[in-house]
Amino acid sequence: FLDIWDVDMMKRPDESNKIEHHTTLYHSDYLIVRRGQEFEIKIMFNRPYKPNEDKFAVEFVIGSSPAINCIVGKYNMYVAVQTPFGTRRTRKDDSRAVYILFNPWAADDAVFLDDEKERQECVMNEIGIIYHGAYDDISERDWNYGQFNFGVLDACLLVMDRSEMPITNRGDPIKCWVYAAVFNTFLRCLGIPSRVVTNYFSAHDNDGNLRTDIILDENGRVDRNRTRDSIWNYHCWNECYMSRPDLPQGFGGWQVVDATPQETSDGMYRCGPASVQAIKHGDICYPFDAAFVFAEVNSDVVYFSRKKDGTMQLVKVNRTHVGRMVLTKAAGDVTRRDITDNYKFSEGTPEERTVLEKAEEYGCKRENSNPPLADVDVILPTLEIGVGDDFELNLEFLNRSDHRRTMETYISGSVVYYTGVSSHEFLFKTPTVTIQPQRSVTESVMIESRNYMHHLVEQANLNFIVTGKIKETGKIVTSMKVITLHNPKLLVEVTGNATVNEEMIARVDFTNPFTFSLKDVEVRMDGPGVMEHKKRQYSLIPGGTSLTWTEVFTPQRAGKTRVFATLDCPGLRQVSGQASINVKP
Repeated sequence: FLDIWDVDMMKRPDESNKIEHHTTLYHSDYLIVRRGQEFEIKIMFNRPYKPNEDKFAVEFVIGSSPAINCIVGKYNMYVAVQTPFGTRRTRKDDSRAVYILFNPWAADDAVFLDDEKERQECVMNEIGIIYHGAYDDISERDWNYGQFNFGVLDACLLVMDRSEMPITNRGDPIKCWVYAAVFNTFLRCLGIPSRVVTNYFSAHDNDGNLRTDIILDENGRVDRNRTRDSIWNYHCWNECYMSRPDLPQGFGGWQVVDATPQETSDGMYRCGPASVQAIKHGDICYPFDAAFVFAEVNSDVVYFSRKKDGTMQLVKVNRTHVGRMVLTKAAGDVTRRDITDNYKFSEGTPEERTVLEKAEEYGCKRENSNPPLADVDVILPTLEIGVGDDFELNLEFLNRSDHRRTMETYISGSVVYYTGVSSHEFLFKTPTVTIQPQRSVTESVMIESRNYMHHLVEQANLNFIVTGKIKETGKIVTSMKVITLHNPKLLVEVTGNATVNEEMIARVDFTNPFTFSLKDVEVRMDGPGVMEHKKRQYSLIPGGTSLTWTEVFTPQRAGKTRVFATLDCPGLRQVSGQASINVKP
C-alpha cells in the first residue's frame, strides 16, 4: 500500500514558494506564503503514486485551507493516505509548519492594493521616515520597522494569542489592528499594506464637538485649570489599506488606525479603522471612530474670556489652525508626501463648507459666530534653534488702526510635551507695549538655555504664548508659537566592500556639545539585512569630549539598505544618524 516517506516543504529563500509569495526577506526557516495563491510541496512515497487507486490528502490545521479569506496564522501541516488498514497520517513535525499571511497581490484578498510601487513601499519596505517637530519646522526620524527580522512574525501572532483574539477573526483585516503594539511593523509583517501618517496641529477634543476651547482669564492669560481641550503639535497614526464590505461602496482603501487612541471607543482604548474617504466627505456616522478623526483634522480653535462672575465671552475663532498639514513618506523615495487633500478639502472652498454642514447634521457642533477681530496683531517668529542654544525671541506688535494702541501683555515660555501639555514654565514677563497708528513695535526677549535645559522633556519643545488686553478697546489679543529644539547628530560612516558575506566596518562618532557631562548614555546600532541590533553603554561623556564606536558587520543580502545609530540618555533624547549602503550580490 501507499506510504509516506518524506515531505519537502520547499521553504528555502531561493526556491519558488518564497520568491513567488514575496516572502524571501523573512528571517525564518519556515515556509511563509500568502493566502489565495498556489504554492508547492514535495511528497515522497514508498512507490510510484497511482492516481486511479491511491488516495491521499494534505491537511492544514488551524482552520480552513489557505484560501483567499482564510485565517492568517501558523498552520500545522499533515499528509494523510488511505490504506487497507485505515488512514495513515504523518506525525506532528514543527519543521513542516506553514505561515499564511494576507496577500495584497491577490485581487480577491481584502487587502489587495493594485499599485506595485505602493505595495513595495507599504508592505516590503523595512525603512521608513517618521515626521515630527512643528508645522513650520518639520523634523524627520529614520525608522527601521524590521518586519522581516527573526522572531517578529511569531511575536505578531503571539500578540493575537495573548489578547485572546478569536481564531475566526484572524482572517479579517478590520480586526487585526486592535491588538498591535507597534502598528506599522505588525501590519506589514502580516501582509497588510500600511504607512505612518503625521497630522500637524492635531486637535484633542474632550467634548465630542468640532471646537477646541481655550479659556483665558480677564487679562488674557490661559486658564490651564479650565482649558480641557488641547492641540498636539503633531500626532502620528497609521493608515492601512483594505476593503470595507461593512460600509457603502467607495469607502474602502486607506483606513485610519491609531495605536495611541486618546479616548475610548465602545469601552476600549482603540481608534479605527476609519475610512479616509468618509472623513474627507463628512460621512462620520460610519464605523469606526470617523467622527473623532474628523475632529482631529477639522476642529476650530475657539478662545473665550472668562469673567470674574463666571460668564464666558467669545474672543476669537481660528478655523485654519488645526489639521494644517498631513504627511507621510513618499512611495519609493526618501521625500515626504503631503496627503492633506486626502483628509479635507481646501480651507474656505464650497466643498469644505458642505462637508462641515454635513458633519453638523451628524451631531458635531461648531462655533458659527465670528467675533470682530482686534485691530492689533502679534506675530511670533519662526526660528531654528538647537538644544542648549541661547536665542533672541523678537515679537512684533502690529497696529492696523488709525489710533494709538496700548497693550498690557504677558509673555509666557514653557517646556511642553508634543501633546501640548505644559511641563514647566521658565519665562514670564509682563511688558506694556505702545504702538503708534499703522505702525509696528518689536519687543525682544532673551532666552537663555540655563533656564530651560534642565526641564526639557522628550522631543524638546518650547511653547511661547503672548496675550494681552488693548487698553483703548478692551479687546484681547493672543498668539502662540511652538519652537522645536533640534538635537545634535550622530555621524555614521560605513567602509569596506559592500558585498554579501564580506566584512564591513560601521563607525559612529558623537561630540557632546554642552558644557555639562552626559551620564548613563546608551548608543544603539542596527541595519535591515546587514546588522543585528547592537548597543553600548557609556557611563559619562564630559562636555566637549567625543566618543567613537567601531563595529564589524557582514551583510546577509543584496540591495539598498541603511545602518542606523541612536543615542539616548537622561540629559539628551533621540539623537540619531544613518548611513546608506548598496550591497552587491
